[in-house]
Amino acid sequence: YQCDWSSDVCSSDFFFTLCCKKPFDSVWVRLRLSGLACAWMLPALVWAQGVRIDHLKPERLDATLQISAQMSFELPAQVDEALHRGVPLLFSAEATLYQDRWYWWDKVVLRSLRYWRLTYQPLTRRYRVQVSNQPIENAGLGVGQHYDELSDALSSFQRISAWSMGSDVPDTDAKYRLDFRFKLEANPLLRPWLSGATDGEWGLAAQRSELFKPGVQP
Repeated sequence: YQCDWSSDVCSSDFFFTLCCKKPFDSVWVRLRLSGLACAWMLPALVWAQGVRIDHLKPERLDATLQISAQMSFELPAQVDEALHRGVPLLFSAEATLYQDRWYWWDKVVLRSLRYWRLTYQPLTRRYRVQVSNQPIENAGLGVGQHYDELSDALSSFQRISAWSMGSDVPDTDAKYRLDFRFKLEANPLLRPWLSGATDGEWGLAAQRSELFKPGVQP
């Protein structure tokens, strides 16, 4: 089986099969199928730098996809010092739901972002956490929750529950993958405190993937 490179149809209809008369003989297709098979055999893929994702669960409730997550981490020494000297810490999380497509790149079905701003108030010796679905400016005040202890302030966004991503997930047996990413942003006010430090000494980041089938609930 050989490709007819002189044929005009190779420019469009046969693009996805590399213009071959027998598409599954294509090396590209075989590699793609092998990669997908390996990926769907793994229950979770985790990459982390200073953050441990202990729990990640997507769940379809009343046609709405909700996720819950739980993370564990402590602030590195340089970051902790910067916080207590008045530097705000900005954290972000991104959740993306992909639909598996063996013939092409996975389709993005839903994507949602969440942001947190952690500050220390020297006069009251209390911590303040702001949360938003939009990036939080360093100078923004807005509404926030106050905490007496740093551990309580961190716990307020280390545990995420009922995060609604949207209602565009069909109730089918199609295969989906939820990618979850969390990180500490290296904002301009924080960077001077990190001079000379490597990413491994101050960085906080994690990524984890979970498989999900809307029509099959535990």
